[in-house]
Amino acid sequence: MKKISIIFASIIVCSMFFQVIVFSSPNTAPNTCSSGVYPISSHVSRGIQRIFGVNILTTWAAEAIIKNQILKLIQKGSVKVNVKAYSAGDLFAGKVKGFEISGKNIVYNDIYISSVKAQSLCDFTYFDYKKTPAMLNSPLFLKYEAEIKNKEFQKIFASDTLKNALQGIPINMGFLKIGEVDITDLKPNIANNKINMKANLVYKKTPFVFKFPISFETAIKVKNDKILLTNFKFTTEEESNDLKFITNSIELNNINIFDLKTVEKENSDINIKKIKVVNDRIFLEGTFWQQQNTIF
Repeated sequence: MKKISIIFASIIVCSMFFQVIVFSSPNTAPNTCSSGVYPISSHVSRGIQRIFGVNILTTWAAEAIIKNQILKLIQKGSVKVNVKAYSAGDLFAGKVKGFEISGKNIVYNDIYISSVKAQSLCDFTYFDYKKTPAMLNSPLFLKYEAEIKNKEFQKIFASDTLKNALQGIPINMGFLKIGEVDITDLKPNIANNKINMKANLVYKKTPFVFKFPISFETAIKVKNDKILLTNFKFTTEEESNDLKFITNSIELNNINIFDLKTVEKENSDINIKKIKVVNDRIFLEGTFWQQQNTIF
């Protein structure tokens, strides 16, 4: 056992001895990879470590640590981490060639994601994953793809955040406010590339209060990295025509499903590049960037 420890220590020391200047960056523009230079192990050192199998063992250990770090950031969900390392010595120092993170049934505050996959966009990322929380020594830049199925979509609408957003919506005809509405007992359903809703509409104008069931279709759009409901349309044509002033008012109030900026930290940038409804689920694509010398 002592001999094995000596071999492992010797390999890591050798990797540091054979380092060459390859990557880096002190200051980087937003949504870009690092620029400049950081030392990484030479081809000779990497070859030695690969022969002795140190890379595999070190990678497994690093992936486990990173996974635990991510699990501390979310409320629920399962996570898998796959790290591409230059060498054991580089990985031990926190320098990686790339990484891929996937998750299922992720819950973060009132955001519910059925599945998500994130992949680094840079050939070099440098961070201290052994610290809690992890410290970035170079920018972190990745792309992500996420999927929201019916079950998770319904949980989003059952959250207090969404319930509150659907209360006290002002109803206007021209410049005149004629009351306000609450949308309650909402039951959303994604099917056939559409979002269908059943709910109760409560119209309030002192001293009157009227409540009646409604069914309507809606779509989603992205504005300033917020996912909003749009194109409200009551199911029957008669309702759609008679209550158009209500759907217009709801549209103008920008009902927010969730705002990505609420999960954005200082010195970081998260955005949505694409969103679409396909069959019974919602697909999102975007990027996330965080500045170096910050806590992840």
